[in-house]
Amino acid sequence: MWINLWFALPVLSILSILLMATVLLVIRETRAIRRKNADFEFITNNIADLIIRIDKEHRILWLNPASLIYFGLESSFCVGKDLTQIMRENHFYLKNEHILEDTFQLGRAAVVEGTIRRPGEIEQFIELKIVPEPVKSGLPSQALLIFHDITVRKKNEISLVRAMVEAKESDRKKSAFLASMSHDMRTPLNAIVGFSQILVEEGLEDEEKTRYFEYINQNNNLLIQLVNDIIDISKLESNLLQIRPSTFDLNSELEEILMIIENEKKTRSKKHIILSLEKGIPEGIFMIKADSNRLRQVLINLLVNALKFTPKGFIQFGYRVPEAGRILFYVRDTGVGIPPEQQENIFNYFKQVESQNGRGPTGSGLGLTISRQLVSLMGGHIWVESEEGEGSVFYFTITSA
Repeated sequence: MWINLWFALPVLSILSILLMATVLLVIRETRAIRRKNADFEFITNNIADLIIRIDKEHRILWLNPASLIYFGLESSFCVGKDLTQIMRENHFYLKNEHILEDTFQLGRAAVVEGTIRRPGEIEQFIELKIVPEPVKSGLPSQALLIFHDITVRKKNEISLVRAMVEAKESDRKKSAFLASMSHDMRTPLNAIVGFSQILVEEGLEDEEKTRYFEYINQNNNLLIQLVNDIIDISKLESNLLQIRPSTFDLNSELEEILMIIENEKKTRSKKHIILSLEKGIPEGIFMIKADSNRLRQVLINLLVNALKFTPKGFIQFGYRVPEAGRILFYVRDTGVGIPPEQQENIFNYFKQVESQNGRGPTGSGLGLTISRQLVSLMGGHIWVESEEGEGSVFYFTITSA
């Protein structure tokens, strides 16, 4: 008996060692599993993406805390519920409404974009990745859904596309502008060169010479105005033009402008047009603080423009003082008027250039654009009221200290 026990002891020792090793291995594996579960729980609890596990009937099996918070639900309520119904209730729309069915039927992962349009909230863009459960054979019965917010990326893409379209449109309009400017500058240059060549010929009467000199002077003034307009618009577009306010008598300034336009009437052979000035403060001196040069430029632009498009009738300009520190100016004419569909675009020089196509009165087409930006720099705004065939009234305001 003792001999049998003697031989059994080594066997028992080996079994004990094996048992202990098995227990230690189980403990180690259990700890590893717990560590992995803790890592998984830590990641899923803190990730911003929504992660949801569903079966092939779209019933929720599990979801992370971010999903609960986003949908405003409780875990006990969600499990077993139809995910598609919850998505509909939260105004979640996928581009491909049958993507879940297709994933389970084909057993392939898929990515689809969707939007969330909750009433009173900003539209959100979501990217949904669907990963079916790996199976050795047959079709999957479960799938993991990962919802990732791509609103910022999507808006950046939309902004980039919009910017590219606007850049192409701007390039096209600039090309039209440069082509028109080239034509408008060549016209007076050709006139100056042509009439200068005629003047050197012998046998010209004094009257003819005087007429040709007038033509040269007119085209010279037109060329100077074109160059000045291009310089001004370049400064305005580059934010290099500055307003320099000073104190001056507005009534005296308008009287000088009236004389300038009276002379312009003669130059344009429009002496029959009645020109009048209406002062808001009719008597004495009315001192204001503003940029007199830029104010004069805006009024002359509007008045010359009125002369161009007024074949008969009258042009009246003036000002009113609706409130302290603000002055309302106007230029009224009985010209051809402006169609309603063009009134929004007349202050855009690219639009003007496109619409002119070489027809109508001469000029750069920049006057109204420059006027709009100058008025804005002087703290006001400009607008027009017009009826085709009945004339126009241009209004603008400025601030005055």
